[in-house]
Amino acid sequence: MFSGECGYYPDVDVRFVRPAPVNPVSLQVAQAISRSGLSYREVARRAGLEDAALAQLADPFFTGQTLLTMQRLADALRLTVNVTFDELIALPPGTIISATWQGSAFLLLNLRDVPEVAAAPLPLAVRSEMGTLSLLQRRPGRAGAPPGHATYEARLLDDRR
Repeated sequence: MFSGECGYYPDVDVRFVRPAPVNPVSLQVAQAISRSGLSYREVARRAGLEDAALAQLADPFFTGQTLLTMQRLADALRLTVNVTFDELIALPPGTIISATWQGSAFLLLNLRDVPEVAAAPLPLAVRSEMGTLSLLQRRPGRAGAPPGHATYEARLLDDRR
């Protein structure tokens, strides 16, 4: 959280709050339900869940999904559950040049090139001075951008601040 005085109203304390990190599993749940073309109610019925329980699984700030519930949901949607454990790549200090929030869930990161990041397939989990991030997609370089930099769409997985 950042705070400071407002220029026009010195007696007003202005606070900027960083959005809470979102759970990528919840986003995948919401995407799978949306792609199925079924209503939440029908998916919940097929998975043997209450409507509210299914809505909670798709809530981007909910982190209590169990593997058993994910398997029931996958069966209802005729999908599979795939769990992977990936090693985090530690970004050297100063790698992040700028970070701009794009809505409430995504960041646009301008990074100095790191060979391990450039060579790795996306999505990729990295640890930085900001916290743990998932690099989702590399954006094309913009005209006039300095060489040795890359722009990524990213999601904050946990916040170190």
